[in-house]
Amino acid sequence: MEPKKLTVVFADDDIPIRDTLVECLRDAGLEVHACNDGSEAVRLCSAIKPDIVLLDLNMEGIDGYEAARVIRRNLAMHPVRLVALTGFGNWDARRKAFDAGFDEFLTKPIPTQALVASLSGDAANRSR
Repeated sequence: MEPKKLTVVFADDDIPIRDTLVECLRDAGLEVHACNDGSEAVRLCSAIKPDIVLLDLNMEGIDGYEAARVIRRNLAMHPVRLVALTGFGNWDARRKAFDAGFDEFLTKPIPTQALVASLSGDAANRSR
């Protein structure tokens, strides 16, 4: 029996970064649903109930912090891994991210191979 594909929702308003990471994640066998803002990420998460959510922190409208809080609230009974992805790696941003409910904080630019390994490895361990 083939293992279940991991489902990822990825929100980032930087189109070149988003497109590059989406391609790498899909090439690694992940099912990826991409969008460019926090509102759409919340909507996708409610509909799809993904395994992992990658959120840029600095987006127009609902930013990644608020999207994380809403997703945590909406998916309280569903195990989801929230990963902050941002160009700002200072301690205040990290603290705010963890306070908002993120499980992990990654700073751009992140090597795509490292991101794929991190997401795939953690999920494989959780499914055992």
